[in-house]
Amino acid sequence: MNLYLILMKEGIDSFGAYTPDIEGCIAIAKTEKDVITLIREKVQLKLDSLLQSGKQLPSPSTSFTAPHKTEEELNEMFLSIDPNWKPKPRKFGVIYFIPSDEEDREIKEFLREIEEERRG
Repeated sequence: MNLYLILMKEGIDSFGAYTPDIEGCIAIAKTEKDVITLIREKVQLKLDSLLQSGKQLPSPSTSFTAPHKTEEELNEMFLSIDPNWKPKPRKFGVIYFIPSDEEDREIKEFLREIEEERRG
């Protein structure tokens, strides 16, 4: 089973999300929970469509290997599906990401190892 990375950006009054590995999988919703639900549905529909047409599924990337977009590219992408999209102003550019199950396990294992080292 392939697990695809979802990247998310907070706007002034909504959240935007996309998958860097799957062309055209972009979503905007009022809440973080809703945008995650919506982007997962879009990913599933796109993958089902690829399978039905006999095409190969794209290889999933990780948060470290995914092609990253600039702030301008992200805002342009979200504006393309919602002309009312407004990025949340911030001093630092931060993009949230939802790790795959495998990445989540690796992160938790890494944090556990650090905690064990600290305890000695």
